[in-house]
Amino acid sequence: MRYSWTSSLFDSGKRQASACRRSNLRDSQSESSTAFVQQRHVAPRLAHWSSHLGVATEAWGIRPMKTKWGSCNPDKKIVWLNLELSKKPARTIDYVLLHELAHLISPRHDERFLKVLDDNMPRWRSVRAELNQYPLAAWNELPSASQYIHTRLLGF
Repeated sequence: MRYSWTSSLFDSGKRQASACRRSNLRDSQSESSTAFVQQRHVAPRLAHWSSHLGVATEAWGIRPMKTKWGSCNPDKKIVWLNLELSKKPARTIDYVLLHELAHLISPRHDERFLKVLDDNMPRWRSVRAELNQYPLAAWNELPSASQYIHTRLLGF
């Protein structure tokens, strides 16, 4: 999978904020599932955890995902979060962000990775258990990634 569009879409905070405003103007009823969530709720948490861990992402975003709460490509420093996280408690978003950013320190789930989680969120196991009790979106309910990007982030 190529991420060539990712950097152009998320490299500029102005573009992202503009997409957020357009998306919210067009669909204010589904505010929790728009880029508004990305700007208002995730961006400050991502900044906090990135600073706290001393890591930085090249790009990040929110998209519909069928089987995971988040993903990270440590080589490209790209983090994706599941759109469904917008409906979950803030502590679960913090856990997923910490988990994905920990992959920038250690790409595998090894002792170093677990130490990052233990040191920064001692109760991460209970938060993970809570998060895994929530259902992921049904496969047939998810829009395609391109459909989501065009309607929610780009505003058309």
